Amino acid sequence: MSSHFRTYLFALLCLLLSLPGLALADIISTVDSTDIDEMQSVQLTVRITGTNQVDDFDLSPLEQDFEITNSTTQSQFRSVNGRVSSWVEYHIALRPLRTGTLTVPALVWRTERSEPIEVRVRPVSDTVRQEIDRLVYFEVSLNKPTVYVQAQAVLTRRLYYTVGVQIYGDLPGAPDLPDAVVLPLGEATSEATMLGSRRYGVLEQRYAIFPERSGTLEIPGFSVTSSVRLADRGRRGVRVLAEAQTLQVLPVPDSYPAHLPWFPAEDVRLAERWQPDKLRLRAGESLTREIRVVAKGAVGSGIPPVEVTLPESHFKQYARPPAISDEASGRTTTGERTQTYDLIVTHGGQVSTPPVSVTWWDTSADALRTSTLEPRALMLIGELPSTSAQEERTDHARTTDIEQMPADASPVASVSPPWWIWPLNGALAGLVLLALLFARRRERRVNPMKAARAAIQSAATVGALQEALLSYASRRWQVPRSQAADAIRERTHEGADLLDRLNRAGYSAERVPPSTFEASCLALLKDMKQPDASSKNQRRNTLPPLYPA
Repeated sequence: MSSHFRTYLFALLCLLLSLPGLALADIISTVDSTDIDEMQSVQLTVRITGTNQVDDFDLSPLEQDFEITNSTTQSQFRSVNGRVSSWVEYHIALRPLRTGTLTVPALVWRTERSEPIEVRVRPVSDTVRQEIDRLVYFEVSLNKPTVYVQAQAVLTRRLYYTVGVQIYGDLPGAPDLPDAVVLPLGEATSEATMLGSRRYGVLEQRYAIFPERSGTLEIPGFSVTSSVRLADRGRRGVRVLAEAQTLQVLPVPDSYPAHLPWFPAEDVRLAERWQPDKLRLRAGESLTREIRVVAKGAVGSGIPPVEVTLPESHFKQYARPPAISDEASGRTTTGERTQTYDLIVTHGGQVSTPPVSVTWWDTSADALRTSTLEPRALMLIGELPSTSAQEERTDHARTTDIEQMPADASPVASVSPPWWIWPLNGALAGLVLLALLFARRRERRVNPMKAARAAIQSAATVGALQEALLSYASRRWQVPRSQAADAIRERTHEGADLLDRLNRAGYSAERVPPSTFEASCLALLKDMKQPDASSKNQRRNTLPPLYPA
């Protein structure tokens, strides 16, 4: 190889090494001290040469033995006479997590790795530790050592600190528990108290914990950073530790009914509200019934649905979606479930609402409980569903008695009436017969369909529409006025839905114009005018007499 070629190759290599992106990289870690006590911090410096930008440098390996309390970065890029140098420096404050020999681990950037560093951490003397514990400390407690699955346990944290103590950063948040639901019981509170001769400030946090599995539930410990002023050492930084807690979670007790949903709570109350709140209601009237279940020491989503029924012979019931809510106070959680029903009175009579019950487990007394909503007596004004049937049975019984009576039987002794009674009875009977013939002829002159259409088209209220439909149905099918609504529901396709909509509109808080339902009412009249399917079939299947007279 010629000398000229070697000179050219050497110059090219120097040029490549001088480029920023191709400069040789290196990583070096150093600490300011390798022998500290547990209240001191160690300053770690990490220099990466050959670059002035590091975006993917991972510091997480340091968190195994140390807490990173502060981190700053410096960088430099310099070019002198065509020679380029660059580096990045990390300055990291590390607080030891425990005493003993700890290791600052090797840190990696790209293909480069720093050397690990050992740091000896000495415990402070018992005298200093006791002095620190008197100045600032944590108190963590559970309101009970054992709890049933899905029941409430309350975790309380209190940080006590005296004058001169500085707390760095915020208190830790809610504990992260994979097998439990954790709800804060309000905001953190602050107060002052006297313990012995010292005055302390107290920061308090409360959390409701609802375990989802039986067994042992571990609540991890935590720490906060603070600084204290010691008598012979000046102000020193310290870590205030809170110990971990253990909660034993019990399964569902064997004495709880297996066919019922598990519902643990400290107290359960039932309440109901009727709107309008009155004991006398009319047929066709609409109202609202609201049933609330309030459970102390439970969440609303844990309250099972309540079975609510009313006699179908007197009511139509429409359920709304339930409303579920939680209220977290400083001491406990209270869940609430509200079930609302829209009701329409369909028939009259005296009825009593069935009792409403909820079965639950009393976690305070460790016993099975049942909370009950007492029945409510209601007077529904209107014809009873069974009135017509009772009258028919009574008439049939009277007819049977008369038919079975012997011909010569005389229930009472006969008395001969005066001679003038017979002419008077004949005259009265003639007058009644003439009145009936006149009423029948007048009724025939009035077309029931035209009268009903005119009443619907001129109706000023929703109630007038209902009256026109019921009057026509009563005359159309020759049924009592009280049974006209049932006849419409049974013999038409859309009658039941239209009557329900008219009932709701009639008792709605907002006035609904009758014209809204005019087209539907006229269509129902046309439907009622058509012959019943049953009567058509009866005429089609009836044979002529075998021997006509």
